[in-house]
Amino acid sequence: MDANCDVRQDCTIFRKKQIPAPRPMKTSHENRQLRCFLGLGFPLAREIRSLQQSLLHIASEPRSKLRVVDESNLHVTLKFLGVTDHESIPVLQKLLSTIRLEQAPIELDCRGLGFFNNSIWLGIEQNESLSELAYLLDSKCASLGFRMERKAYQPHVTVARFNKNARFDLSRLMTAYSGSKWGTFSAAEFNLYESKTLPQGARYSIIDTYSLR
Repeated sequence: MDANCDVRQDCTIFRKKQIPAPRPMKTSHENRQLRCFLGLGFPLAREIRSLQQSLLHIASEPRSKLRVVDESNLHVTLKFLGVTDHESIPVLQKLLSTIRLEQAPIELDCRGLGFFNNSIWLGIEQNESLSELAYLLDSKCASLGFRMERKAYQPHVTVARFNKNARFDLSRLMTAYSGSKWGTFSAAEFNLYESKTLPQGARYSIIDTYSLR
């Protein structure tokens, strides 16, 4: 011991280094991120069976590069949310549970066939209640930090996807189905979906369902 050090004094050689308590580690469940979107269920799978058979026939040709959407994945998209932290899902669920429409259920008319740059879809006739719902979801989700839509809402049901190297005859599909009336259905609720990309294709599962009334 240093002779010059008085044991009654606060001598640095006796001080213990304070080690901060370790921070709790987040579990993999808490760190998980999900790809989410909002949508309506689509109950007209039987009514579009002939179209799906035509699409599957085209998809059987490898050069077509066409991927037919499974019946279980058919839906009407309301809003794409994108990558969402798992820990923020409860807050989102609480907000979505407050959405109500005066005119519910929504009556929807499905008809025709259309194309985007990489997908084939069925048209859904726009109506006031559907537009109101899409706007409510867009504005409410924006309050949680989700990006607002820049393009006007165009309701549709995607039935197939393809890439830029696809080689198939769209004109035959348009001739056969562009004027088709697939049917009508009522929507009294909407869903929060999770989208997973698997080797065999995308798979959508419902996280939660919300009544519009």
